[in-house]
Amino acid sequence: MTTLFIGACNLPIDDFSQYMKYLANKENGLVKEKSVNGVQIKVKYLPLDYLAYKEYENDKDLKIEEIKKTYENSLKFMMSIGPAKDKRFDITKVGVSSYEEFALRIEEMNFWMKEYVTLSFEGKEITADLAQMESTYGLEKDRKIIFVFQNKDEQGNSILTQDITFTYKDEIFYTGINKFKFSIDDINDLPEFKF
Repeated sequence: MTTLFIGACNLPIDDFSQYMKYLANKENGLVKEKSVNGVQIKVKYLPLDYLAYKEYENDKDLKIEEIKKTYENSLKFMMSIGPAKDKRFDITKVGVSSYEEFALRIEEMNFWMKEYVTLSFEGKEITADLAQMESTYGLEKDRKIIFVFQNKDEQGNSILTQDITFTYKDEIFYTGINKFKFSIDDINDLPEFKF
């Protein structure tokens, strides 16, 4: 309840666990998900304060403002692909029948995911500059991939001035074309995290 009140007033949050709860709360519009044919796809917008805090936690000698400057010209999203809530399987093994097919699946998820994802706004579409799958060492049934996009249009202006749509054209698990719209109002309503 506190998190919703804080978010609604757009007041800064100084407790990172409360900040994470705000980001994870679907009502705040920063997480979108859907299930198709037993596969759940979830996309989360990763704001600048989240990225800066994560880096700062790894190296406390860094200055927050310098970290933020590093990330200000990019947009990051995390996409999770895994079994739907009522299913139990390892997503990397779905539809594979040999070690060779499994190796190809892992290679595709590690190195080619950016080929399947775009970000669109005002009729324009951009591709990811980088896609990286997080290592889970087989401990989780889903996989998380971080996507990094330029936060600049052709004129050099921030694209975070209008709604944006994250599109995943799934050619691996055959869930089709999956669109996740993020409202600029929800992004602008995100409370600042106070370090």
